[in-house]
Amino acid sequence: MKAQNNTKRKRKINNSKNKTVKKDNNNNKPILSQSLNLSKEQKDIVCKNYFNKYDTFEDKIEELFKKNNIDFSSTIRNLDKELLHDFRKAAIVTKITPQNDFYSYINDKWLKDYQLQEGQKYIVQIDNFRITQDKVFRELLEIVENYIKDNKTPLAKNMKNYYDSIVKQNTLKQSTYYANYFVNNVDELRKDKNNFWKLLGLINYNEIISWSSPFVWSLNPDDKNPKIYRCYIDGPKLSLNDINIYFDYKTDEYAKKYKKRFLQYLEDLFTITFGEKHGYNVEDIFE
Repeated sequence: MKAQNNTKRKRKINNSKNKTVKKDNNNNKPILSQSLNLSKEQKDIVCKNYFNKYDTFEDKIEELFKKNNIDFSSTIRNLDKELLHDFRKAAIVTKITPQNDFYSYINDKWLKDYQLQEGQKYIVQIDNFRITQDKVFRELLEIVENYIKDNKTPLAKNMKNYYDSIVKQNTLKQSTYYANYFVNNVDELRKDKNNFWKLLGLINYNEIISWSSPFVWSLNPDDKNPKIYRCYIDGPKLSLNDINIYFDYKTDEYAKKYKKRFLQYLEDLFTITFGEKHGYNVEDIFE
């Protein structure tokens, strides 16, 4: 009986396999096999032309040059000559060469000559990324300000409310209230271990403090489809961006000073928020 059942089962499997391969009546070959016999021209069309083609920035520039009858190659060569001339001129007073320190060779003079404006004092390190990002932020703010000024639509009104809520920060009294609200609720939930998920939910309720939660919940655009928002669960972040401080504060002088200033900042913050006799050990945050 087992042998007969196995034989029947094999026949069914073979029959189902045969049904999945559609055959042409003329030459009795599977259509899939025929479709692979492509000429070189056909293969180029299939392989190089697809619906979601990504056009690079360089391709667009080259196309623009062609439309305006500009010699792309000679323009690139001239730009290269100008850049090399500027690099040599900038590094002429130093012993820096492209071979021993290429980054300093092309950036050193610009870094020394660049002066931060009064409103850019928050930039802790001058480099082209931070300077460009700061420029983008300021241009975006200008666009938003002009939009809410010149439009009276419901969208413009909502944008103005959101913009004002960010620019006009909480008063000291409001900040103290919210800080006490969360501290008191956290202390209350900690009394019962069954409140663990409620505690995580409470911390994630406020994005100002949620980043330090053991599990950080956020709602953000999908990486592959920004029109759709997804729920994300991430890990916590450390208070200090420079992670080396946590390892070097016993031996490195810079790390020692950094830790000392950070603890003083925390002490000042807790004193302003909860009063001079707040009773909290701020070193717990660092530890």
